Amino acid sequence: MEKLFGHKVRVRVCGLLVQDDALLMVHLDAPTRPEPFWSVPGGGLNHGEKIEDALRREMLEETGLTVRVGALFYVSEFIQDPFHAVELYFLCEMESGMIGVGVDPEFGDGKQIIKDVAFISLDQLSDVEVFPEFIRHQFAQDWRSGTSTPKWIRSDAP
Repeated sequence: MEKLFGHKVRVRVCGLLVQDDALLMVHLDAPTRPEPFWSVPGGGLNHGEKIEDALRREMLEETGLTVRVGALFYVSEFIQDPFHAVELYFLCEMESGMIGVGVDPEFGDGKQIIKDVAFISLDQLSDVEVFPEFIRHQFAQDWRSGTSTPKWIRSDAP
């Protein structure tokens, strides 16, 4: 992981897809964290790729769903040496597809980090291991408030 993403600034796009008061999340077993965790689908922006196209690609790869990309909701800067990412979180609406466990092309067969995909109730986000922390502790309140102004969040992980 460090070899792929360390010691450079990475731009990531992430999707916030809510249905029936539950947030679409992927369960990851990534080497950057000591324990498996839930996170919203997303990944790196490729050179020359439009942000919306990257997010649609990531959502399809990881969850099997085709989405419509909506408003920017959060901008986050994550710094935990050797990793540094600027993350753009967009609201999404499902267009088509069937939810399923996808793949992460950066990892080969037998080394996939995506273990499950599920909608997790907004009321249960604080009860499960979710990363980044602001999704776990803040998203439900922000979503329900109906805010339309993106929030800037700085996440220096321990």
